Formats: sequence, C-alpha cells, structure tokens
Amino acid sequence: MLCVKMGVVTKGIKWDDVEKGVPQGAVLSPLLANLYLHSMDQHIISRTAAYVRYADDFIILTETEETAKAICSDTETYLKEKLKLPLNEPAITPLSEGVKFLGITIKKDSFGISEEKRCEILEKISSLNLSSRGLDRSSAKKWSGIIAYYGQLLPEPELRMIDTAFLSFLQQTVTDDWDKFPSRSALRKTLDEFHFLSADFRLREKDIKITLLKSYASAKRDNTGESIQLSNKKIILKRKREYQLKEAQNSELIITKPGVTVGLTQKGITVKSKGKVISSFPPSNLKHIIILSDGVGLSSNLLRHTLKHKIPVDFFNYDGVHLGSFLSASSFQCRLWQHQSEAGNIKRNFLAGKIIDGKLSNQLNLIKYFHKYHKLSLPELQTHLDSLESIVDRLRATLKNGSPEMPDFIPAITAHEANAAAKYWECVRCLLSNDDVGFEKRVHQHATDLVNCLLNYGYAILYTRCWQALLAAQLNPYDSVIHARQPGQPTFAFDFIEIFRAQAVDRVVISMIQKNEPLSITDGRLSKESKTLLIRNISERLYKPEKFRKENMNLAKIIKVQASEIAGYFNDGNKFRPYKAKW
Repeated sequence: MLCVKMGVVTKGIKWDDVEKGVPQGAVLSPLLANLYLHSMDQHIISRTAAYVRYADDFIILTETEETAKAICSDTETYLKEKLKLPLNEPAITPLSEGVKFLGITIKKDSFGISEEKRCEILEKISSLNLSSRGLDRSSAKKWSGIIAYYGQLLPEPELRMIDTAFLSFLQQTVTDDWDKFPSRSALRKTLDEFHFLSADFRLREKDIKITLLKSYASAKRDNTGESIQLSNKKIILKRKREYQLKEAQNSELIITKPGVTVGLTQKGITVKSKGKVISSFPPSNLKHIIILSDGVGLSSNLLRHTLKHKIPVDFFNYDGVHLGSFLSASSFQCRLWQHQSEAGNIKRNFLAGKIIDGKLSNQLNLIKYFHKYHKLSLPELQTHLDSLESIVDRLRATLKNGSPEMPDFIPAITAHEANAAAKYWECVRCLLSNDDVGFEKRVHQHATDLVNCLLNYGYAILYTRCWQALLAAQLNPYDSVIHARQPGQPTFAFDFIEIFRAQAVDRVVISMIQKNEPLSITDGRLSKESKTLLIRNISERLYKPEKFRKENMNLAKIIKVQASEIAGYFNDGNKFRPYKAKW
C-alpha cells in the first residue's frame, strides 16, 4: 500500500499526494498495469491471436478492415464498461502502408525502425559522453536502452546503421578528445566494454578496435606538447568560423516566400510581407540575390544598388531551372571573345584536358575525404576508390604522353571522363548505402528521387556562379571546348562548372544526408524548406576559406580567379592550372 499511496514531486519542486491511481514511472506501475489489463488480454485473444501489448500500448492484426473495426469497437466497449478506462483514438491502417508501433514500422513482409526513431537514436548516440571511466551515467542509460530494446529487435541493416553511428562517435572521441584517456591501455580497457550489435560489425570488432587504438596514438603523438597552443587555436578557429558563417549567411539573399517586397533604405535591405518587415540586414556584405518564388517585388533603389556593385539577381522556377539574371551592362563586355574564338584546336584541346583533369581530381579527392570517416563502416568503399584512382591515373598518363594536336585526343580523354563518372557515382552510391535514401544512379533530367533532385538543384545554383564568372572575365560563355556547341546554350559554362561540381555541390549534398538534415521530396519535387536549406548549405560551402595558390580564399572567389586565369590563357598565353581541392 505504501507504493500505491506514495506521492510525487512536481517540476516546481512541490510534493503532491496521489489521490487515485499509480504515478507514471513508479516501479510498480508496469506490473500493476499488466495485472489490471490481463482480463482485456484474454478478451481480445478469444477473438484473435494476432495481438501484442506493451504496458498500455497494443496492436491487433486482422484479415480485413471490417474485422478490425468490429474488434476495435468491442475492445472499446469492454474497456469502458468492465475496466472503466477510455480508449485513445485508434488507428486502423493497412499493413501494406506500414504500421508504427513503439517506434517500429511493421509491414506485411518486413519491419524496421521509423524515421522519427532513427533520428532520435542517432541524436542520442551523437550526444554520448565517453572517457577513461566509460560512459557517464546519462550516456550509459541511453546506450543500454538502445541495446536492450532495438539491439534485440531490429534487422541487420538497421543494426548496421546504429553500429555505424556508434563507430563514428568512438572515432571522433579518440581523435578529437584523445586527452580523456591517460594511456593506450586505458583506452583499450574502455573499448573492451563495448560490443557492436550487427553480425557484420561483430566479425570485424577486433580490427575496428585496433584501428581506433592507432587513431588515438596518432592523435596523441601529433598533439603532445602542443595542447595549450592547440586549445587556443581551436578557440580562435571556432570564433573565426562563426564569423565566416554569419558573413556567408548575410552574403546571400534568398527569397522563397511569394508576394514579398524587397527594398533598400538608409537602414539597410528590408524584406516585407503585407507591409510588415520580416527581415532586414546591412547591404555591405550582399553578394548575390536568388529569387525562388512568384510575385516578388524589387524596388528600384535595390536594383540600382545591385547594378552599381555588380550584384547578380538570379531567377529560378520551382524545379530549379535558371530562368535568367538581372546583371549590370558591364558584365557583358566581350573584349576577349575574339581571342577565344580564334584559338586553335591545340590550345582548345589542352584547356579541355586541364578542365577534365580538374573535374576528376576533385571527384577523387572528395571520395578520399569521405573515405577517411567511413573506411571502418564501409570497407567496400576502398575497392571502388581504388578503381576510380586507377582511371584518374590513366587520364593523367594520357594528358602527359598524348598530344593535343592528335585527332583522337578529345575522344580519348572524354572516354576516361565517362569511365571515371560511372565509378565515381558507384562510390557515392556506396557512401549513401546506409542512409536509406535509395540512391542507385545519377539521373540528370526528370529525376524524382531525393539525391538526384538535390544534386540537380544544387548544380543550377552553381551554374549561375560559373556563367557570371566567365562574363566578368570577359569570356564567351557560348564558345565551349568540351561540350558540343548549341545555339543559345552557354556550353562553355557547362565546361567550366565541371571543375567545381564535386566540391561545391556533391560534398554538400552527401554531408546533409549523412547528418540527417530535414530534407523531403513530394511528387518528385523538393520541398520549399529543402530548397532553402540546400542553398544555404551551398552558400556556406562557397564562402568557406581554404588554401589556394598559397592564400586563404573561399570557393566563390576561386571560381572567379579560375575564370580570370582562363582569360589570361586565351589572351596572353598564360598557363592554366585547374582548382584541385585538398582532402
């Protein structure tokens, strides 16, 4: 009786006596609930054996919808009359559509974790805290709960997803927070307390732990004697990145809401909806305006400002197709168009080879970058990576030993490009194999899956940057060296963009998916929120500084510099070296 009458302490640190029932969370609650609901169990089992109950949640399977409705009505009556309990609004759903029960989605021929629970589990794993003493109390409770419930229930693919996330957590801990462990033996003892859930990871458990110990030793060796200095650098770098992120966010004005008006006043740039200001910011950092909606009004003051400072205004339709740009007349100077058109085949073929070399190098380096973090969870990625690297090596041998004046030079290098593209997308498919996005292959037009829609939309955003960079460098965007020239099509912009696709767009899309960012697609189209999120992530990538030509330079500026270098190649015969990202 003491357990039944025990009061509870509220969030306001106040004692409340229990007048009726048993407090939720009390030790006796599950047992008493099972005793009280036993008669309901017998009542339902007498009508169907396809019944499961966990505490006060239960699910009943029937052959037909009519039977389901009848049992549901009968159960509701029994609960109300016999046990004096109300029944929450029941859900009657065909098994073919999937039924969610306690975080598990059950279908006719399969079952797995729901998307909400997947995100919840991944968030729990990322929030774990590990030291030489093991997981702290809160973290241990989270991890043991995952093992006890999901580890005993889920199929292998879902268990591998959990193992992959847990391994990433361990890898990050032993490299970034290596100083939590006083020695290699202390780390080994800590790691021995953990075991993976899936059969695949358990088979490789010994090798995985050896690799983690090596990562720890490497991190400790690199940081010993420099921890204080490194800590200070981390603080400075963190502040710098925060500022750069803020700068990137203020450099792009993205309009997704229909019917808004954008103007420029002494107070800065303002966005209004129905006469009310919904956002404003200073114009000093503005570099680009993107319009994604209908019915958007732009004031003449704002347009005059964009013309004066050469800020492009780009318009896109709902599918991400670039409709056009509002540009200053100075962007259309064509002083170098004649030099470009008069360039001979040798000069054009040499440039084509450099562009393809840049494209394939950036694809290869991107896969190497992701391989660093997935070599344990995706061992098959190494095979694809080796094949891709072999193709890139063959291209470089062709560029080194072949002659741009040979008639088969372009067919030879474009053949390597096609083979590399096929292998590159196999690598991407492997990278995303554990992320439940169903990516199978690259689809350029009329794509309806999430990954290809994100890629196509991202390429459209990047294309405008490349097209405008060529115009600013006074080059002809219609005079291509790789793509066949087509009337009215900026085919040289299609050539130029190849250097940057992997690092500016592919890297962003893969990272967003693996970070489980809220992306969605309906009827083959990205949601408005997904488009906005994608553009903001691409903008952050474009304005993130990196080393180029021994300088700190963001990718947006690198694109402009590369266009200027191509202009120098055509006009003055300067060497052209394509941008190649580090990994």
